[in-house]
Amino acid sequence: MLNRPTIIILLLWIAGNFLSYNLLPPALPFLFLTISFLIPIFFFKGPVPSVFLIFAFFPLSIGWNSSYFSRYSSTPIYKGKGVVWGKILEEANYSDESKVVFLVKGNLVSENGREDRDKIFKVFMSEEKAPSFKMGEVVKLGGHIEVPPLKVRLSGISYFLRSARLLDKVKGRGIMAMIGRVRQRLEQTVNLLLPEEEAMVLTNLIIGRTSYPPPKEILDAFRRTGTIHILVVSGTQVSLLLAVIWFLLKVLRLRVKRGSLAIFFVDREIRRKMGVNYKDAFISFLLSLNFLFFFSALILFYVYMTGGELPIKRAAVMGILGLIAVMLARETDVFNIFSITVLVLLMSYPPALYTMSFQLSFLAVWGLMVILPIARSLFPSPGSSLAKVFYYPFLLSLSAQTAVSPLLIHYFKILSPISLIANIFAVPLSSIILVSGLSLLPLAYLLPFLGHIIAFFLKIQISILLHLVNMFSSFPLASFGFTLPPFLLYSQLFLLALAGEMIAMPNSWLMRKIFLFSCSLFSL
Repeated sequence: MLNRPTIIILLLWIAGNFLSYNLLPPALPFLFLTISFLIPIFFFKGPVPSVFLIFAFFPLSIGWNSSYFSRYSSTPIYKGKGVVWGKILEEANYSDESKVVFLVKGNLVSENGREDRDKIFKVFMSEEKAPSFKMGEVVKLGGHIEVPPLKVRLSGISYFLRSARLLDKVKGRGIMAMIGRVRQRLEQTVNLLLPEEEAMVLTNLIIGRTSYPPPKEILDAFRRTGTIHILVVSGTQVSLLLAVIWFLLKVLRLRVKRGSLAIFFVDREIRRKMGVNYKDAFISFLLSLNFLFFFSALILFYVYMTGGELPIKRAAVMGILGLIAVMLARETDVFNIFSITVLVLLMSYPPALYTMSFQLSFLAVWGLMVILPIARSLFPSPGSSLAKVFYYPFLLSLSAQTAVSPLLIHYFKILSPISLIANIFAVPLSSIILVSGLSLLPLAYLLPFLGHIIAFFLKIQISILLHLVNMFSSFPLASFGFTLPPFLLYSQLFLLALAGEMIAMPNSWLMRKIFLFSCSLFSL
């Protein structure tokens, strides 16, 4: 694994991010140090320039991240009563204190007339006073301004607006407002078709978040069974969207061939031997480039329609990188795609490294990348067709749960042994519900007279999922309170890193057995 330069660059970048976040050093000296690392490239030959180029990412990371964090490290100028007006950046969320929480980017006018412009506010509003908000709407809010702690400010949030009340609301314009209206129409269609509980599940599967607080009993059942990830939009939705696009292209006979982007850059003599002239190569290049832009725009539109959370962004970037690799006729290396995806997200939003959603999302993917091959080599595929139906979902569940269980224990103080079994049934069923929802909801919107028939099929599927989750959550010792000492948390993370090296080594049954036993011991 460490023979891949992208992995080393990623580790150096994370180290620089960590130092910048905790020490907040000045950015300029490290940017100059980066330039000094690049100078040997022009004077040396062989592997030396590559080594300097790779290690230049460490001071570059410190300089890049320090310049980002320093913008938010200074204490804001005001606290007290004030008025905020600006654009809603995300759909409302619901806290445990019965508060509606959302982000607004705009301007502040204090009680004494002082202004602070172009800031991000985290707004807290009681459910009784909160109307229905849509992404992209322009709102005017009054309330009590508070200065958040430093670590919160480093995430980009400049102020808290407590006890907020709505003074005015204006219909938004632009792409964000359009996305907000699409979300609202989808949610209204779901709410008209299904009862509250089933509508909540389907809405979370398709667009990631409801405009009303989800029932606490259902969330607790999903959390106790370790299936709460089903209610989060992530890679499954992006994979399904990829499959739909690929199917439509196949139906329309508009297939994108492997290497269709690369053929334009191939040497003329090689193209001649392949029987491809310059004109055909150029047309293939333009068509492939247009498809790539269309595909990326469609994926990004869906990403922001679902709220733009980090797990869906991770899946979108990995999907686009995988498509680029195919169109360039390059070997698809999951470690390189994984590393580049992390780098892209951390460069665009450095505080992502310290968010729970980012950590859990990438650890789950890492588990599928490194633990799944180990588990498959230790547990051969059964011969029975019926056993195979449960074999692959079990290995997927084992790999992902083993990877994320330390962080789940760390954040939620709960251990769910039943999750290994519950996910075998819940994950495939949620995928079926997702396919049915995305396929049938447009029909229900365009042909309202089919609504009752569509609602009947969707309700049956979602009811089965809810009954399964409730059944597993009622089992004895399905979940219980648990805490993880820090040294075990770090040991588990070290073992996960070690797994990446292990699958790159020649097959060693004994080493893999020791690893899986140790990893499971620390996890469970």
